[in-house]
Order: sequence, then C-alpha cells, then structure tokens
Amino acid sequence: MLFVVHRFLRNVWWVACLSLLSVGVRAEGTVVATLLGKPIYENAVMPSAEQLNMVARTLGVSKEMAVAHFKHAKLSDIIIEGVLDDYAKQHNIEPDPALVTRFIDVFGESLKSAATLPQEPEQESEKDKAEVDNLVSATPPTEKRDPQTVAQEQIKLWLINKALYAQYGGAVVFRSNTPQFPIAAYNALFKDYAAQGKLVIKEESFAGLFWRSFAPPYNAEIDPEFVDFSHPWWF
Repeated sequence: MLFVVHRFLRNVWWVACLSLLSVGVRAEGTVVATLLGKPIYENAVMPSAEQLNMVARTLGVSKEMAVAHFKHAKLSDIIIEGVLDDYAKQHNIEPDPALVTRFIDVFGESLKSAATLPQEPEQESEKDKAEVDNLVSATPPTEKRDPQTVAQEQIKLWLINKALYAQYGGAVVFRSNTPQFPIAAYNALFKDYAAQGKLVIKEESFAGLFWRSFAPPYNAEIDPEFVDFSHPWWF
C-alpha cells in the first residue's frame, strides 16, 4: 500500500513538474533567435503599451506595423550588443583610460546636460529612427547618465570598430552618431557568427530585415582614402 501511494505521489510530482515547464515555455513565448547558444524569446522583443503607442505616433503607422518595427529594432539591438560584447572579450578590448579622459574633456559639458552623445543635425527620417531607437534602448533618452560611463562605452565601441575594420576592411559609411561606421565589417562579423552557429535568427521576417540592414548597396559611403581609424573622429 505504501509503495502504491509512493508511486502515485511520484507520478503526481512528475506531472506537476511537466505542467510548470509547459507554463514556463508558454509564458516566455516563441524563440525568435539564438545567440551564443542562448535563446531570445519573442516576449523579450515585445514593446510595452506605452512604447507601442509612442512608436506608432512617431512613425505614423498602425499599431500592427509599430509592433513589427519595434520587434525588429529590439532584436537587432540585442544581437548587435551581444555579438560586439563577445567580440570585445575575445580580443581583449577595453576602454583606454587616456582616450576616456580626452573624450570627457571634449564632451564633458554636453554629457552633463544630455543623456547621449551630441550628434550632427539629422534629416526628419533619421530623427524618427533615432526616436524609435531610443524607445528600444534600455535607458530612457531623457535619463541623464554618468559621463564616465558614457565615455567608456563610446571609447570601447570605437576600439571595436577600429579592430573590425582592421580585420575585415570593406565599406565605411557616415552616420550622425558614428561618422566612420564600418558597416561591411559588421556584415562580415555577423555572417561569421551565423556560419559558426553562434547566431541563428529563426523567423524569416526578422532574418530578412536584419541582414538587409547591413548589406550593400550603402548610403553615405565614405571614400576609402578618407577612412582613418588611427585616432578617434572627435580627437
């Protein structure tokens, strides 16, 4: 009798565990991509109600289109940040203290009164995209950040871009917040990660948009003779 009760309780326990696991899977949603062996769930790229309304208003589109735009931007943000962080670790890239100090000397006053790095004037379409990108970012655009932290992030990113261009070369384009953006090198890096199985975008709609955003032809491409990563653009 005790054996039967024990077996019954064990079976109940297994059923309960399986139920909890299935609830967990349903709660996190569909896996839209995997990065470095870890899943990225659809819920992780979904906008909040406030973000959805703001994106729809900013772009002047339906909420359905706003959801699609936000999900693509958020997924791209997660992928880019994850790949660059991994690349930096593999190549021992850390912010150079001297460059951090110089950055603060140049942008210190602006950073004290703003959340982000000062940028060149943008066209209306670029402004819309920047506003949406700010909504996607984990840090609200109106939240002031420590200048030291911003400087370290910008220097590390510049050093990553310098290393990528040295490794892959290719087209470099002008962007308002990155005057020398090695877009072809980014494309090559992401393709390397995909070929190694480190990056897998499972949804075709996401995959198509992501890869097209780094593929040629490129706008605002800089003539190779003017590309110079010997020192930061703001030096």
